[in-house]
Amino acid sequence: MKTKLLLNLAIVLTLLCGCSKVEETPTTYQIVNNTDILTTSFDTYLNGSLYEIVVFCYNSSDEVVRTDNLDPVSSGGGLSKKIEVTSDIVKVKFSFKMLPPESNYYDLSSNVRKYAVSVFYLTAGKNTLITIDGETMVKNTITSLNPGQAIKTLSNSF
Repeated sequence: MKTKLLLNLAIVLTLLCGCSKVEETPTTYQIVNNTDILTTSFDTYLNGSLYEIVVFCYNSSDEVVRTDNLDPVSSGGGLSKKIEVTSDIVKVKFSFKMLPPESNYYDLSSNVRKYAVSVFYLTAGKNTLITIDGETMVKNTITSLNPGQAIKTLSNSF
């Protein structure tokens, strides 16, 4: 009788343990802006910060399945908030502008949206840091520039 009771208890415990939901660590990403802090006399917003950041999230079939709009990320090591993605998202690519709409120079032709040339693969269950610095290649519809070159091009427009 004791043996049967212990066996039934073991079965019930096994079923309960097997039914418990295992929490998975979410897959996330963050953008790190390691561009140099730049100060200019003609526009306080032109300081190396990234504005109007749009992140394109791709599935394994290279389809954009989601876009995320991020808050500005300051230069000199600024970090975006962690963004959690669904399990179908395997890589991201981002774009940004060098000046915000509040700038008097926002509408200049040199303040076009810049796109990262590379895609950044995410690791499931981990936080992927996407770093932009002076060596990160970005492009617009005409040329490829790194962020430092983009700032100089924009500065030369004044």
